[in-house]
Amino acid sequence: MNEKEFCGKNIIQKYLDWLRENISYKDISDELISMDSPFLDVHNDVLRIYIKKVGNKYYLTDDGFISYDLECSGFQFTKKREEIFNMFAKGQGVSYNNGTGELFVTSTWDELPQKKKDLIQAMINIGDMFMLNQKQIKSIFFEDVKNYFKKYEISFVPDVFIQGKGFKQKIDFMIPEIGNHPPKIIKLVNNPTKGFYEKFLFTFLDIRESESMNANAEPILMINDLDKNVKESDIEAIKNYNVKPMLWSERETSVYELKA
Repeated sequence: MNEKEFCGKNIIQKYLDWLRENISYKDISDELISMDSPFLDVHNDVLRIYIKKVGNKYYLTDDGFISYDLECSGFQFTKKREEIFNMFAKGQGVSYNNGTGELFVTSTWDELPQKKKDLIQAMINIGDMFMLNQKQIKSIFFEDVKNYFKKYEISFVPDVFIQGKGFKQKIDFMIPEIGNHPPKIIKLVNNPTKGFYEKFLFTFLDIRESESMNANAEPILMINDLDKNVKESDIEAIKNYNVKPMLWSERETSVYELKA
């Protein structure tokens, strides 16, 4: 690859080509389609959604897969956790059916690409955030990070949507611009499996290539590495895309950087 080929535009095009090659579907009936995304859950299983035509609208659902998988993994829906679960769903622009356990959205034909992305991203985020580690930690990573910001009086805005060049992107936290320092946009990684960073890079690249006022924001991946093996090769790969990796185990030494 020469220097001319290595640019954000070509990276995004390669990513879109990869999406087309790795999405599969099945026409179950005249009004129902199953679609396998190229993205994997925390068990490295393909994330599948269903799209049902209802009149002139479309109903997109995970068929209750995420909530079922969490329960099978030992996650118990206490009242507090159900509130947080609903908060995450709403923050991603999707709904949760307490009766069926489904994550779902409704859509028009024109909205389908964005709504499909929103649902799949919600499945990834919720499955990742709510998967407890082996010590059964008391709070999910999102809450831990929020409390960390509050402890050190770091200004933040949670659950921010930023219009990228191609899609509306969901950011877990934004730290506003301070003086001459650009804003910081943060995505959380609670379960750093092999090659975990790949699904987050497009989010940052899409924003970077956009005309958004936040296009110059500093991208940060905050990684929960407690009791987990994060490979140095993954850390270096993240840095190569001008994204800053920040390990949760080193959070006490990162306060100054976040406040600068």
